[in-house]
Parts: sequence; structure tokens; C-alpha cells
Amino acid sequence: MPIYVRLALRSFFHQRTKALLMLGSLLFCLISIGTLLNSKYLFQELLENSRQTSNLADITFYTGRFDQDIDFVSSIEGVKHAEAKTEVRSRAKLHGEYMNLQLLIVPNDSRYSINQTKLIDGDPLRNQTIWIEKATAEDTGLKQQEKMDIILPSQTKGSDLTVAGVVQDQSRIPAKYSGIGYGFISEATAKKWNIPLSKNMIHVKLEDGSKQNEMVKKLQKSLEDNGITVYRSETSSETFFIRETMVDSLLNIFILLGLFAFVLGFILIVHIFHRIISEDIYSLSIQKVTGATYAHLWKQYLLLIFLIGTVISTLSIPIISVASRYFVSYLGAELNFGRELTQWISPTLALGLLILSFIIPLFGAIVPVRSLLSSPMVEGLKGSGRLQMKASGRSRRRFFHLSLLSIRNILSKKSQSILNILMLSFGGAVIIACFSMQESLGHTMEEMDDFWHHDVEWSFSSPLPKNEITSLAESIDGVKTVEGWTKRNTEVKDASSSDYINALLYSLPAKSEFIKPELVKGRWLNPEHPDDIVVNSELAEKLGPVSTGDTVSLQIGKEKKEWRVAGIIKSSLTGPSVYMVQPSYQSWLGQETINRLMVEKKDGTDVHSLLNDGEDVLSSNGIRIEGSETVESMNARPKEIIKLVLLTIACIGWVFSIVGIVNLMIAVSMNIYERTQEIGIMKSLGGSNAKVYGLFIGESTIVAVLGWGLSCAMSYPLNWLLGWKLGDSLLHFTINPHISLKGSMIWLCISLLIGFASSVVPLKKTLKQKLTTLL
Repeated sequence: MPIYVRLALRSFFHQRTKALLMLGSLLFCLISIGTLLNSKYLFQELLENSRQTSNLADITFYTGRFDQDIDFVSSIEGVKHAEAKTEVRSRAKLHGEYMNLQLLIVPNDSRYSINQTKLIDGDPLRNQTIWIEKATAEDTGLKQQEKMDIILPSQTKGSDLTVAGVVQDQSRIPAKYSGIGYGFISEATAKKWNIPLSKNMIHVKLEDGSKQNEMVKKLQKSLEDNGITVYRSETSSETFFIRETMVDSLLNIFILLGLFAFVLGFILIVHIFHRIISEDIYSLSIQKVTGATYAHLWKQYLLLIFLIGTVISTLSIPIISVASRYFVSYLGAELNFGRELTQWISPTLALGLLILSFIIPLFGAIVPVRSLLSSPMVEGLKGSGRLQMKASGRSRRRFFHLSLLSIRNILSKKSQSILNILMLSFGGAVIIACFSMQESLGHTMEEMDDFWHHDVEWSFSSPLPKNEITSLAESIDGVKTVEGWTKRNTEVKDASSSDYINALLYSLPAKSEFIKPELVKGRWLNPEHPDDIVVNSELAEKLGPVSTGDTVSLQIGKEKKEWRVAGIIKSSLTGPSVYMVQPSYQSWLGQETINRLMVEKKDGTDVHSLLNDGEDVLSSNGIRIEGSETVESMNARPKEIIKLVLLTIACIGWVFSIVGIVNLMIAVSMNIYERTQEIGIMKSLGGSNAKVYGLFIGESTIVAVLGWGLSCAMSYPLNWLLGWKLGDSLLHFTINPHISLKGSMIWLCISLLIGFASSVVPLKKTLKQKLTTLL
């Protein structure tokens, strides 16, 4: 075995504690940033798999009912395939409560090839049976062979259907986020219920290279030319928008934080390398005296670097693969993308990690190795193994306390102390920012809860005039106040754009008591200005730079009109929305009917009892109920999205905190191991174990408190970054940053605990050694 190989192995095993500490630090840094990068890669792969597996429609048109064949759509240039389908609105009564349910009628002779569904478990559809979409089944707890009470708008009483199976439909947003469940019934069941089999939805797959926005306009014109009225269109990017944007925003933020943690870890690695190599200065000087060349001296350290890189790459790549796959599988199941991942790790990332495992130790060693190799041989021979003592001099201090010695030791090693403080403060800043973001989002949710001021709403269809319907609703037991609204889909575009954006249109009384919007710009609706509308910030952002006074175009079916934007209000996770007063809506479309009842209950009235009593009154008077909902459940859905966001932030925040804590404990532990001779001198002079503990615990406590203060300072800009990115992607306005007092106090306690543990654990092991060994 060549001598440089033996020297490298001897150096590694002789200083195995420091080498293992460096391996741990490097491993944590690579795993943290690698897991985030691989999670982003796997999530994009999961999205693509979802699109391919379900053959997701590029464009979906929601239309009026039609019976004609749509072969003409497939013959249009740029269209690969098109399918017409029938979807029916219904409700299910589960455990005494109503749930809005969309039913897709599955043809007897074939399966749909666009937006394919996969039967996960169960039997084929038969008469009086139903398939339940997987996310809906999980949300409701429904299982096979259970009965569902399904109520159609045309029925006053429900009909029982047996759950035959559970299917995966990855195009559907989970019910707990959308408030709508999804089911599938056969044509035989539809005929028995007198549901017309005429179509009202068209799914279109485009040829590769076709532009969705251009094809939407082209296809819509062709459909309307063939007598099919289009109410709304939706592209695949809109179908996945909320789920994809939410995850991407989170991962992008934390990848940036991970890079910062990686830089701190790299500084620590350089620091440890310097300490490892500095202990070899005497050996290096002897080798120089005997004629060893620089190439010979470098070989032993290159071999050490190769050994470290091999261990790091062997451990980090499998850990990253498993951790990121588990994380993405959880997100995929939670967001209804499935868990079908074909890869474990990005090939590019695996290659990058393999290279970094060797490059980082190499760059970490270059500066210390060059510094020591270029030092004079005399200095190396003279300085080996000697405790560097400060020259004696007369001290002006007459007062001495152990805490002063702790402070002196910290100040004497400024670079190490600064590094320790940074290590601890980074993880703390992330945790405090997580607490701050949780409080900010909680405050935002309280503001959203204050947006609506009614308790129950029904969607329905009826030719009766508004006054008769609202009077009928007022007669329901427990109703305090009633308002009649209209809510429907519309398409919006501004003057500078040719593309329409889907939005919800609310037509409401001029002086509604059931909505309390928070204005961002302009003013609220005024009946004296009939051509004015108000939009929410989500729609304003999608339209582009829209300001008050600008003109936008609204289209419903074939009806188009220009409107002036009077104000912009904050979004509340309801999607792009437009608001106008009822007289303006009625004069535009010539419709005086309403399709939404908003009800405020009397004090002491149970909301579920009100729903049941209201159903009986309205249905018995010929009003076809299409859906019902409580404001409490409406407000709960955005909180489910926020809950998932906060859970993700907290998990990643704790990962970064562990990186910072481990690096801090590594640095402090190594400091104690290097000061064994100092500990031996203190004990030989009569110092008790308690005095030694007090010295090192004092140093760690000071570092912990300073790190906590820096954590609080760093958490504010970090909270601003999170508030900006999450607010922009979810709410379309920036969430105001602040420092969480609760999070700060929790992290102070954790910091003190870390400082105590990082000193006591290695110190206890050191103090067990004999005095001769310490000296």
C-alpha cells in the first residue's frame, strides 16, 4: 500500500470524530436541498403522468343541451379527438346533511377515451348503482355496498343508489377543496330517473403544437355555428392551476432557502476541514523535511476527499429518493393526482449529487490545505501539539466571574462563534416565519369569514319572479332575512386582450347586507351607475394591469357588453369574480328571475334543520333545488387549502431547523473535543466538574441567545417572502408580514435547550476520561 494511502487512512481514523461530524454536516446539507429539488422534479412528473394516464382534455366546453353528432369538431384542423358527454347536477343526503354531487352518465356501449376514469375497486355499473370518485369517497367515508340517497332537481324525494365501486378521476379537484362531489351512473339508471341523455359537455384533445387559446375561439365559433350554445370553456391549465401553483410556489421558496442553508453548511465544512488538517501540520512538516513534494502531500488529502465523497454519495442519493418520493406521493394523494411515480430520482439531480459529493469536500479542503502546505516548516515543527497561550501581562481587572471567561472564549474565536450563531439562527428564522405565516393566514381567514354575512344559500331554477320566491323563503321557519341573487358563469376580457377569462358573475341587490367586501381600489357598486361592475383581485391579475375606470367586456352565451370597472376587491379563494347590481343584469339579458337564495337564520336556529325545512317548503312549491350550502362549509374549504400549505411549510421548516441544529451541535461538540487539554488544566488546578459545565454551558447559552435574536430579525424578511409568494399564488394579494411572539418564545426555549444539550452531551463524555488522558 502506498505511503500516502496509509497516511490518508490514518488521518481519517485518527480524527474520526471530526471526520464523522463533517460527513454528518455535508450529508444533512445535500439531503435538504436534494430532497426539495427532487420533490419539484417528481411533482412535475406526477402531473405529467396524471395528464397521460387520464388523457386529460385540453379544452372542456360547457354547453346547452344538444342531440346532434359532433364529428365536425374532430374534423377541424388542430383537433385530435372530441367527445360529447352528459353531466347532471344532483345532491346526496348523507347523515342528515346535503352534499352537492355532479353525476356523469357513462354510456353502455363504450368507455370514454378523454378524461378517463380508472376503477380502483368494485364492480361494473348496473341499474340503480353508482361509482364514487376516490377523493369524494375519502371525504364522505362512503364504502362499497352502502346506500346513497340521491336527489335530482326535478325530484322532491330522493332515490337510493348502491355504491358499486370507487374510481380515480384525476381531473377533479377534491371535494374538500371544491365543495362538490363526483359520481358516475349508467344510462339505464338515467333512463329510469327520466334524465334526458342529450349532451351538455364536450371534451377536446388537441394535436401537438396547437395553441389552446386560439383553438378555444375557433371551436366555440364552430359549435355556435352548428347550433350548440357554449356557456363556458376551460383549458387543462385552468383545471390544474390552483393545485400546481400552490405546490410550485412552496417548493420554489424553500429551494431558495435550501441553497442558503447549503452555503452555511459549506462554510462549516471548510471550518472543520481546517481543523482536521491543522492537526496534521507537524506530520506535514516532517514529510517536507524528508523531501516530500506538494503532489505527494496532496495525494493523501485527495484520497481522503474521495473516501468522504464515496460515503456521502452512497448515503445521500437513496435517502433523497425515498424522502422526496414519500413527500410527493402524499401531496399527490391529497390533491387527487394519484401516487403513480415511475421514477425515484431525477437522473440529472443524481449525477449532480454524485459530482457535488466529491466537489464540495474538494473545495472545502483547497484553502486550508494550500494554507498549511505553504506555511514554513519551522512553524509547523515548532507549533505542534502546544497549547497557544497568551503572553503574560498585568491585568487591570480585579473582578472575575466564570461568565466573563465564557464571553472571552466566544470573542477569542469570532469566526467560529459567528458560524455557530448563523447555524442556529437560520433554522430558527424558518420556524418563527412559519408561526408568523400561520398567524397571518389565520387573520386572513378571519377576514374571509367576514366576507359573507348570511348562513345558508340554495341554488335553484324556477320561472317564478323574484318577489314570489323571496316571499316563499321568508315563510320558512327560522329564516330572519332573505335576498335573491343570480350567480352564473361569464367570460371576461379587457380591451387590450383577445382572450376571454372564465369568471363567476354575481348579480345582487344594490344594498345587499350579505356581502362585506374589502376594497383594494375604487368603490363598491352604486345603482346610480348602471354600467359599472366590481371585480376581485384574482380576475384583475388574470386580465393584466386593470385599474378603476378601465373598460372590460363580458359575454354570456351570445350576449356581449362593455362595462366600466368601478372597483377592485380582495379575493377570497372563490376564483375570478365579477359583481353587478341586479337592474343592470336584468336590463342586459332581459331576465328578471333569480337562481340563488341567500338566507340569514334567526338566533338559536339550527342550520341543518333550516336546510331540511327549507327543502320541503321550496320543493313543494315547484322550485327545483339544484344545490345547497352553508356559509360555514364555504369558509371551511379555503381553510383546507391553507392547512395543507401550512403543513408543508412546517415540515420543510423543521427540516431546515434540524440542519441548523445538527450543524450547531457539530460545531460546539468539535470545539469541546479540541479543548480537552484546557479542560484537563482546569481540573488539575482544582476546578470541579460543575465549574467546567458552567463554563461551556455559559458559552452555548450566550451563542443560543444571540442566535435567537438573529432568528427573530431574519424571520421578518423571510415572512415577507412567504407572504408575497403564497399571497400572490393563492389570494392574489400580499399577506402582511409580522414577527410571531408565540413562535419567538418557543424558539427561545428550543435555542436554550439546544445550547444546553450541545454542551452537556459531549462534555459528559469528555469528563469521564482520566486526567492524564485529558492532559
